[in-house]
Amino acid sequence: MKKEVLIITIIIILLVFVVGLCLNVFIQRKFIKTYTYTELENRGYTAQDGVHIDTENAEVRNIDINEKECILVVKNNITRVYWTSNEMAFFVVGNIDENEIIEIIKNIE
Repeated sequence: MKKEVLIITIIIILLVFVVGLCLNVFIQRKFIKTYTYTELENRGYTAQDGVHIDTENAEVRNIDINEKECILVVKNNITRVYWTSNEMAFFVVGNIDENEIIEIIKNIE
């Protein structure tokens, strides 16, 4: 009897793990989009284009994250953080609290 319970418990744990992995992949594919340089060029962007940040009616602050000078913008419950490094522009956007988005950026190398 104990062996059967142990086997069922292990199966349930494995199922939860697999469902969690599938959910993680789904979230990354659904909500995180990256573009290659060619894709951006095909969309009409060039290396000379700048980053346009919508700050109208938004809370805007300059913050430092891991020695990165960033611009934090909160508008309509969407948090955006922008920064540049080596002539490249980066941003993280999410419908999450600014502290959570800062923690995400701290883990980006």
